[in-house]
Amino acid sequence: SEGRAHFLYIDFGSSRTLSMLRFWNYNKSRIHSFRGARYLEITLDGDMIFKGEISKAPGSTDTCINFAECILFTMEDTVLAQIEENDKEAKVLQ
Repeated sequence: SEGRAHFLYIDFGSSRTLSMLRFWNYNKSRIHSFRGARYLEITLDGDMIFKGEISKAPGSTDTCINFAECILFTMEDTVLAQIEENDKEAKVLQ
């Protein structure tokens, strides 16, 4: 499906506060790492909240956490501190 648009819809079921999204790109193997998404648009309730490129996968699963793409929607110190304290994946990166 190269060059074609793909869609992912997420329904949280009720109103939520969204502070961060993390994406891991397609990562089957080094040969297949070029199959992942490059350009990403995220809309929330019809409003564009992110538009840009995301990182290519490394091609191995042992280091894939280092290539996760984090998109923050806040710069509030208290919220960032909560993410740092409670995010298991972020602790792997430290």
